[in-house]
Amino acid sequence: MHEHLESVVTEVLGQFGNRITCVEAYLTDANGATQAGAKAIYCTLEARLVEHEPVVARHHAVTAQQAIHGALRKLGCVLA
Repeated sequence: MHEHLESVVTEVLGQFGNRITCVEAYLTDANGATQAGAKAIYCTLEARLVEHEPVVARHHAVTAQQAIHGALRKLGCVLA
């Protein structure tokens, strides 16, 4: 999972590399491992920017990959 996350963050946010000092990712299963039913995976991405306040984007989806891609899409829009 770590390699996948690092790869897609670099791919999507690479164009902003000179403005970003760090990206932190948080994945959370809102339902927990013990609850049955539809999954709700949340991905929160925090981009720390040069000489600016950090920017945060959050997305929830059924899978971790979908949540990551959704949060990256939102973060990319904010940075553009």
